[in-house]
Amino acid sequence: MTDGIDGRKRETLRRFAAIGAAAPFVGTASAGTGNDDTEQADTNETREAIRGYVPTTPGAHFSKLRDDLHLGTGEAQHHLQKLEEDSEIESTKDADYRRYFPAGRFDGLDKRALGYLRRDTPRGMILALLRDPTATGAELAAELGVSRPTVEHRRR
Repeated sequence: MTDGIDGRKRETLRRFAAIGAAAPFVGTASAGTGNDDTEQADTNETREAIRGYVPTTPGAHFSKLRDDLHLGTGEAQHHLQKLEEDSEIESTKDADYRRYFPAGRFDGLDKRALGYLRRDTPRGMILALLRDPTATGAELAAELGVSRPTVEHRRR
């Protein structure tokens, strides 16, 4: 039967597909075709998993989504493109990343903020400043284990 990588992939897809089917702001789950066509079932399962993943992880970039759902690059690209064409999800380019969001849920500023918060250093800076709003650049750099120029570049 399925074990190893295929088993992990199937379990991950099922878990996020359940979320996708239950999420009212994503839409209803697509019904199966009623036949035993494995490719069609995998397609539905994969799309349902993406429908569940994107709202629970808004702003996730392509590689994270692909890796978290244990998808191949081409498989992920295909299903994401189909879901975008159907206006179920939307994406934006953020520097070197393409980030995915539920359709119509976030405006441009929200998408930028979520993308920014998904990066380790900026997120760490925000959390450190929430704990100590008077922290200097040197203190932030030391706490985060990055160079001072890295912190100064992000503070602008």
